[in-house]
Amino acid sequence: MSSDSPSIRYAGVQDVPLILRSIKEAAEEQAPGAIVAATEERLAKTLHFEPPSADSALSPTRFAWAILIYSPEGEAAGLLVYLHNYSTWTAAPGVCLKELYVVPKYRRYGYGRM
Repeated sequence: MSSDSPSIRYAGVQDVPLILRSIKEAAEEQAPGAIVAATEERLAKTLHFEPPSADSALSPTRFAWAILIYSPEGEAAGLLVYLHNYSTWTAAPGVCLKELYVVPKYRRYGYGRM
């Protein structure tokens, strides 16, 4: 995975250890010493591992999608976790960003704006 620009892709079940590591790193920055209850098993059971579709959005057991950000050199550079929601005030669907984590060495390069 070598190119001149960063890339993104939906996470697969094989990425669960990377997802959990990123969640723990983000938690340590935001609330040092906080306990992260997520486990690889729980993430594997509750995240979608394919791009959104009409069928996947209706799953009663999988609630969010994870997108991985990679540097041009192919290193894991960040994580984004989102879910679909609905606004009663506007009567419109939406997207809720639950986590956006960029590895410190890749910050200030625009990875969070991809």
